[in-house]
Amino acid sequence: MAQSLAQVYLHSVFSTKYRQNLIIPEVESQLYAYIGGIINNLGGRPLIINGVPDHVPILSTLPRTVTIAKYLEEIKKNSSKWVKSQSPDLNLFAWQNGYAAFSVSSSRIGAVTNYIKKQKEHHKRLTFKEEVIRLATRLTLDRDCRGCTMYGSNGGQGCVRCTRPPLAVQGRSVHRTKPLPLTSPYIVHLCCPAIEG
Repeated sequence: MAQSLAQVYLHSVFSTKYRQNLIIPEVESQLYAYIGGIINNLGGRPLIINGVPDHVPILSTLPRTVTIAKYLEEIKKNSSKWVKSQSPDLNLFAWQNGYAAFSVSSSRIGAVTNYIKKQKEHHKRLTFKEEVIRLATRLTLDRDCRGCTMYGSNGGQGCVRCTRPPLAVQGRSVHRTKPLPLTSPYIVHLCCPAIEG
């Protein structure tokens, strides 16, 4: 075959640093449009981008020649610069280091689109932590939990699937016998070997 063909749908989610409510109404819709432009420039196609003040879920196609890590790194890096340029009040804006990324079957595009469209509604009754744990539980992610990642503190508990406490090492996690004290005001556990980007 002389050409390469690829159609990979990606549901990705990342939050603001320390899960601060920094996606303010004054920049929200412009931010989503800007992220859509970044995705187009990278060779992907944004299907829906919507979120709440502390995180953004995106459904898009993954560009054929870009890894998931590089794709999300570029989106986060460029959109962060743009947000900072919008107001002196936002000059400390930053995204978290990690992300969650899941492939989506073409038969589920409508359901995922609808889910992302209703983010504000979901988060009236579901926290970000609960949302990501629900996603991680529904999906088959690294069954033996090698690569568990924890953001924040949950009183010393470990992964939601294996309960072993993780230790972050250079953006990755390894298991250890004693809980790692973390100071962030929130938690999200995921069992995914590529969660940090």
